[in-house]
Order: sequence, then structure tokens, then C-alpha cells
Amino acid sequence: MKLLKKPMTILILFLASYTQNVSARYLTADPIGVTRDYSHPKLQMFVQQRMPIHTGIRVNPVNHLYGYVNQNPVKYVDPYGLDVFISINSNAAFGVGHLGGAVNTANTQGFYPRHGFPIDRGAIREDQPGDGLVVIPTSPEQDIKFDQCMSNLAKNPGIYDVTSRNCATTIGRCIQAAGLSENGSNLPKRQFCKLAKKYGCTGEFCNECN
Repeated sequence: MKLLKKPMTILILFLASYTQNVSARYLTADPIGVTRDYSHPKLQMFVQQRMPIHTGIRVNPVNHLYGYVNQNPVKYVDPYGLDVFISINSNAAFGVGHLGGAVNTANTQGFYPRHGFPIDRGAIREDQPGDGLVVIPTSPEQDIKFDQCMSNLAKNPGIYDVTSRNCATTIGRCIQAAGLSENGSNLPKRQFCKLAKKYGCTGEFCNECN
């Protein structure tokens, strides 16, 4: 780390990128994060081992080149570039709520009934924007385990059952697979609030967890 002092500001050089203390933002773009989010642990492995990047890996595009911890570096820190995001849409499913999850992005996915029936074939789909978000700090191994769990569900979703195998139980299963939590709930709001109390929360629904 190198400090470069200039009038009215301090520039801090972290490896290849400059940050500014006033704005708490990177001033120079991540040199390898131009079109893809290289914080994905699988991409990190390919980059570190200098292997060709497997095009089948699902990664998230960067929304700009200066991003850090969901664009909120005042509230969050992410020393390893790793985290699991759990979202809730409290108005979904006639007010019962819906949970989704993802690695290193707030654009989560969740478990849905394929045709909208209470008992139906399941499907992993992109979530609509919600009103609550929990960011769970993770290790590379935990990121990979959560991502593998979600990938396995996408390939073999099985049966959706609104009472016993729904969005909350499947996200809870992946959280447990990553070793992040125990004793989940089949109620989306209860599951989310349990995580919110442990890891913190942002969004309008968080007030309901107090």
C-alpha cells in the first residue's frame, strides 16, 4: 500500500487500483475486471493458475468498473472479495415472501414452482428486486459450496412443495451446505430475519426483523 498525498485529498494505491478517502471509491478501474466480475471464486482459480477461462461458468457483469461491496463501502467491507447475498421479496407469494441467494452479487436466484401450483415441478429462476438484503462474509470454500448447491438445484430442481420444499428451505439448504448457518425455517420471512439478526441487513423489510 502506498500513500500519495495531494491537496484536499489522499490517494491510496492498493496493488493496481487507486482509492480516494473522500469518496471511499476506487478512482482507477480494476485492470482485469473490465467486462466480467472476476471475484467469482472459480474465475479466481483460473486466473491464479493461468488457465483458459471456462466459458460455461456463470458470472455476473460488472455494473461499473469501480464497484466494491454492493456499492456501499461505508456499510460493508470485503477483504477477500467474497460474500453470499440473500434477498427477500416480502410481497411475493401473496405476502408470504420469497428468498433468493447468489455469490458475490445482489442479483439473486430462487426456487419457484414451474407453473405456479402449490405442489409443482420446481425451477431455479432469477429473482425480481426485493426489499431486503443480507450480505454474509464467506471464504472461497464457502462460496464454492453455496454456488455448487445452487447449480445442482438448477440442474435437478425436483418437486416444489409450498409447505416443505420451497424457496426458504432450498436457500437454507445451500446456506447449510456452505457451513454458514444451522436450523433453517420453511417460512421465508423467519429465515431471512434469522440471518439478518446474525449478519446485518439493508432494505425496508429489515425493520420487520427488529
